[in-house]
Amino acid sequence: MEFSKELEDTQEEIEELTDEQLAALAADENGEDIPVYHLDIPTDTDAEAVEALLEERPPAEKKEEVALAERPSVDKPEKTVAERPARAIDEDGKKAKVAEKERELPARPVEVEAGVRNSFGALAIRRGLITREQLDAALDRQKQSKKKLGAILVELGALSAQQTAEILAEQLHIDFFDVKDYVYDPSVADLIPERLIERYSVLPLRRQGNKLYVVTHDPLDFQAIENIRLATGLSVVPVLGLEEDIKKVIFKYFGAQAAEDALELLSGDEDTAADTGEDLSLTYNDAPIVSLVNTILESAIREHASDIHMEPTPTNMRIRQRIDGVLHQSMTVPKKVQPLVTSRIKIMGKLDIAEKRLPQDGKIKVFVDKHEVDIRLSSVPTVFGEKLVMRLLDKSRGIVTLDKLGLTDDEMSRVQKMISSPNGVILLTGPTGSGKTTTLYSMINEINKPDINITTVEDPVEYQLEGLNQVNVNKKAGLTFANALRSFLRQDPDIIMVGEIRDKETAEIAVQAALTGHLVLSTIHTNDAPSTVSRLQHMGVEPFLISASITGIISQRLVRTICPNCAEEVEYDDDKLKTIQNYLPKGTEYHFKVGRGCAACHQTGYKGRTAIYEVLLVTTPLREAVVAGKDTEELREIACREGMKPLVECGMLRAARGITTIEEVLRVARTEDLPNSE
Repeated sequence: MEFSKELEDTQEEIEELTDEQLAALAADENGEDIPVYHLDIPTDTDAEAVEALLEERPPAEKKEEVALAERPSVDKPEKTVAERPARAIDEDGKKAKVAEKERELPARPVEVEAGVRNSFGALAIRRGLITREQLDAALDRQKQSKKKLGAILVELGALSAQQTAEILAEQLHIDFFDVKDYVYDPSVADLIPERLIERYSVLPLRRQGNKLYVVTHDPLDFQAIENIRLATGLSVVPVLGLEEDIKKVIFKYFGAQAAEDALELLSGDEDTAADTGEDLSLTYNDAPIVSLVNTILESAIREHASDIHMEPTPTNMRIRQRIDGVLHQSMTVPKKVQPLVTSRIKIMGKLDIAEKRLPQDGKIKVFVDKHEVDIRLSSVPTVFGEKLVMRLLDKSRGIVTLDKLGLTDDEMSRVQKMISSPNGVILLTGPTGSGKTTTLYSMINEINKPDINITTVEDPVEYQLEGLNQVNVNKKAGLTFANALRSFLRQDPDIIMVGEIRDKETAEIAVQAALTGHLVLSTIHTNDAPSTVSRLQHMGVEPFLISASITGIISQRLVRTICPNCAEEVEYDDDKLKTIQNYLPKGTEYHFKVGRGCAACHQTGYKGRTAIYEVLLVTTPLREAVVAGKDTEELREIACREGMKPLVECGMLRAARGITTIEEVLRVARTEDLPNSE
């Protein structure tokens, strides 16, 4: 989960709170104030604060450049601290004056020290979540960016978004609530108007007397808290929660209701017409059919689905979502509403709504929570009506860096050798939806430098990267992969990326480009890395050209990862262990786990996916075998002797580490690679 922008802003706003605002947040249920510590200590003091905690001594005195001048010692509480100069800016905003005000304030050494000890880094150390080395690395990176410490620790993988939120809650002296455990209570939910719940992304948690506990991702939004107080007449106590989880719950209980209301209204109106508007904002206040379609889209986007299938049947339209590679049915639409839903989506994708006999393709762009989501729409006529499939691409997730792909050290070393080659062809293989494009962009991003000319041709361009010259395929205008490649060779490129090699013409031009000193990266559909050679041969590429041009081949699959909320260790019997022992290095420790199922993973035991790889680095023995016309099995044996690990072996290693399960690996890997398989 990515670090929430609101959490980052909250961490920054902590330093700007007044004593009165902190006191209001820190009040306990009896109205008594909890001791408030000053949180305006610069982040640079984290290192000294942690050192003080570890050595059980007071933090070292800061130098004069730190805002606090002449910090008093604990032994001399009567010493005073000069107030910091206040900066006043004139009305036109062009001139700044510095007015110095020397007002003596009583020293509060205990509070200052507590403020340091309760800095973000110190609290993370105290909880045992990070090490001193991780904190130092984050502080070094913070000096080069404007990001908050919590966001950097999340990027480094030292903290999760939830752990960061828990630390922020401790800084604010408020509770943290895991929204995944939220239980809907209509008597409490009805206390806050729905418009306020959606506007401020809050959840009413419970009521105690005249206090209303409200889960929010921004406890420092005092305007929201005040508006809720005025609407309910109750004293609002903020509780910190993760924004993404809060919005999922809001959609579950309020957005789903909007869909039910729309279906009820549409089912009772035979003459309801399809809306022809172009408003793509996902709200619940539009015409019923618009509200229904928006709810279908938003549900899939919030569940991180990769595809939406809308399938007509004799009695209704079935809506399914592909989540973590597996289809799940989400809802059904009455048969008489089916043409309305189909027409609305075709209008959004700028398709011809009158054409129902031929397949059509289109694109849709929507925004959910200010996140841009691109949708590829495909329409195909079936005997029961038009089937629609939408592929979702959430651009807010950005490019995954190479070190975040889950490659082992050996696999990473092989990939680095490939992309550091001055010329050659690097191919990524695998079925549709196996993550090839993600890996391809990660490799391009790794070698994207100002002194390198990189040109790409894609269908379509999924991510826009700075420094790249990206071209969209346009078949109607005659711009194909092959035509674009020919033009690229006259554009003085260093590196060429081709979205996919589909035919002989594209393959031959890619090979010729590699032989003339260019590095070419592309994808191709094969079952594994060694069979890519035979695939190219079937396209018509000569073996000696394949041998001379191919630098490396990466085959990959996506396997579901075990849900961290319900994971538990499991022991397998000897028979099952014998099935995988040949794929595990001697001395490997087993930490097999399974997910028992929970609300967070929809009782599946899996949440999220990771990739398993088969990295084939072309060596001299392999080149000789290709020229000699060796078959796929012989090439696989040679590749394994040269250090390639088959997909199933890579998957079993992840299963042994408790990342995925044996069953999940067998679902996606080649079963013929297993011992004694028939």
